[in-house]
Amino acid sequence: MSEHLQAVARFPGVERIIGGTMTWAHGTAPGVCTLTIAPQLRPPALVGTLEISYDGRTLSFPECRAVQASYRRDSRGRIVSFLIEDWRWKWRFGEISGRYNQRTPAGEIKRDSQFNEKTPRQLAAIYFEAMGQRNYDVKQLPDEPRPFVEHDLSNPAQSLDSLCDLLGCRVAPQLGNIAKIVRLGGDKNGASDSPGLPEGPTSGLIEINESLDPPEKPDAIEIFGGPAEFQHDFELEAVALEASGEYVLLNDVSYKPAGGWTFDADDDFHGIANLKDRKLAQASVYRAFRVKIPTGMEEDATGKGLDIPGYSKRTARRVNAHRQLIFLNRQCVEEVQLGVKTFKPMILYGAYEGENNFGDEALENTVDIPEAIEDEESDLAKKCIYTRGFSIDADKS
Repeated sequence: MSEHLQAVARFPGVERIIGGTMTWAHGTAPGVCTLTIAPQLRPPALVGTLEISYDGRTLSFPECRAVQASYRRDSRGRIVSFLIEDWRWKWRFGEISGRYNQRTPAGEIKRDSQFNEKTPRQLAAIYFEAMGQRNYDVKQLPDEPRPFVEHDLSNPAQSLDSLCDLLGCRVAPQLGNIAKIVRLGGDKNGASDSPGLPEGPTSGLIEINESLDPPEKPDAIEIFGGPAEFQHDFELEAVALEASGEYVLLNDVSYKPAGGWTFDADDDFHGIANLKDRKLAQASVYRAFRVKIPTGMEEDATGKGLDIPGYSKRTARRVNAHRQLIFLNRQCVEEVQLGVKTFKPMILYGAYEGENNFGDEALENTVDIPEAIEDEESDLAKKCIYTRGFSIDADKS
C-alpha cells in the first residue's frame, strides 16, 4: 500500500489550515493553491510567502497572492475555501509595443534599424522584462528562427506564450520565483516537480452561503488613448525596384542608363538592354515614389527627420524612419456627400508632364514646382492634382 505523506501548509494571517491542494504547472498562468481553513475573525494577508512542508522538506513560494475566499458548510460545520496564486499573478499586468523581424519583399530581414532583428531569446528577454520578471533563463530557446512579431500595448505574458508555442517550448516555473523556458520532450531537468498537498475532507453536503473576493489594488493606473491622426503634405522622391525586391532612389538604381534618365518611358525602356532590368524599370520607374525624410544635409533643411505639425512640437520628436508612418488613404478633413458626412480622399499632386491633371486646356501641367494646395477647387489644384488611380503600400512606404 502506498503511504500518504503528511503535509503542513502556512500562509501569513491564516490561523488554522484543515487541508488543501496545490497545482503547479508549466505556462504563464499562476499556480493555484486551494486551502480549506477554519473561519477566523481577522483577514489573512493579501500577499505573502506560502510554505508547504512534507517529508522533512519545506517548499517556499514567495509573493503569493490571496485571490478569493468562499464560505461553505459541510457535515462538520462551517469552513472556508481559501484560494492563493503563486507569483505569476503579477504577469497579468504590463504591456509591450513594437515590431520586430520585419522583412523585405524578398523575405530578408530589414536592416534599416538596429532594433529590428531579434532572436527568440532576445524576444523572450524583452517579454520577461516587460512582465517585471528579473530572474529568468531562456537558454533552451532556439536561436536561429526570426519570427515576425507586432505588438501594440500587447500583454507580454500572452506574447511569451505565443512565442513558446511557436517554437515547441514552455515556461517552467522554478522554486525561488525563477522562470525557465524548456523544450517540450527535451531535457527533463528543465522542469520542476509539481509539489502538492493531500486533499482535505470533501464528504457531506456542501452549500455556498457567502464569498469574499478582495479587489486587486494597482500601484498605478495608466490610461492609453487611441491613435492620434495628423494631416500633412509629404514630399515624395522617385524610387526604382531592384532585383532583390528593394526600392532605391531612382538615380541610385543599378540599371540607370549611362546618359541618365530622360523620357525613357516613351519607348517602354527599350534603351535598357537587360530584359530583367527592363521589366523592373517598366514596373517601377516613374511609377514608384516614397516619402522623403530629410537627412539634415539638404540646403534648406531645418534638421534631421520630418517635422509633423501638431506632433513634433508637442512631443519634441521628428519622424526619422518610414516605419514610423502609417497612412490612412484618406484625409482628416470631412465633407458631406449625398447628405452623409465622410472623410475626403487622399490626393496626389505635383509638377509632371502629361494629361493626368484637371482641366488644363493644353493637357499639360504648367507648374514647374508644386505648391501647397489649400483649395482643391482652385486653378492651382486643377493644374497639379493627379486624377488617375494610385495606391500606397504601407510596408514599403
